[in-house]
Amino acid sequence: MNGKVYIYTLSEPDTGFVRYIGKATNLQWRLYQHKSEKGSTRKCNWIKSLAKRGLTPVIEILETLDEYPESDWQEAERFWIESLRMAGCNLVNLDIGGIGGGRKSHETKMNISAAKKGRPISEEQRQRLILMSRNQTKEQREKNAAKQRGRKASEQARANMRAAKKGFRLSPEAIARAAATRTGQKRTPEQCKRISIAHLGIKQSPESRMKKAISMTGKKHTAEAKLKMSLASKARITSDATREKLRAEMNRRWEIGIFKNRPYVNPWPTRRANLAKLATN
Repeated sequence: MNGKVYIYTLSEPDTGFVRYIGKATNLQWRLYQHKSEKGSTRKCNWIKSLAKRGLTPVIEILETLDEYPESDWQEAERFWIESLRMAGCNLVNLDIGGIGGGRKSHETKMNISAAKKGRPISEEQRQRLILMSRNQTKEQREKNAAKQRGRKASEQARANMRAAKKGFRLSPEAIARAAATRTGQKRTPEQCKRISIAHLGIKQSPESRMKKAISMTGKKHTAEAKLKMSLASKARITSDATREKLRAEMNRRWEIGIFKNRPYVNPWPTRRANLAKLATN
């Protein structure tokens, strides 16, 4: 195939939600064909519903392929349909893309996966995917969450995710949005237990400790927070192993002379005075 081929989207003009993915060599002519098409498919019914409100779909380019063979634009169309459906877009496409439609065999899926590995996505395409994922409705988010529940990533997938996130830092705006979504949310006892088990045996680096110390410098706990910490510590039962560690640490401090130069202050006169005040009250 010679010339340029465009992978494009048709989206809602008022909300910006993407509803259709297609390919074309002439975008305006393809848009005219969509608006003139007769039929009762999901795409036709959607465009008719827009026309009743005096609206037309917005056409935008997702990817441009220069001098590509036919198999490449088919693969690109399938990639974008699959990616946007995974992102939660309610597409009206009848099939997975490309000529003939139908479902891909396992061998075809492996070939497409191998072809996509190592292929970089441009910054413009990345921003489009981010915007599309942010425009999901609450129902779409819940549907995607239900699909992901119970799925476990392989060790290779976990390693890939760790490598991709290494050195990555969220922008202040992203941090503020994430904090706003979590404000007021409370973890369930099951979530707290899972987090506690996941952190067992993990030791923080000196750099992490220093960062936390700096971030907490100058901060004061509210009266409510202090009360919660007090109640939590009273309900906590110290294990025998922890007691032994505390005794060993105190003995170590006495041996190196941390407490030897400190004057001894008898606490009992103050305690008796306080007890007498409480008795009179």
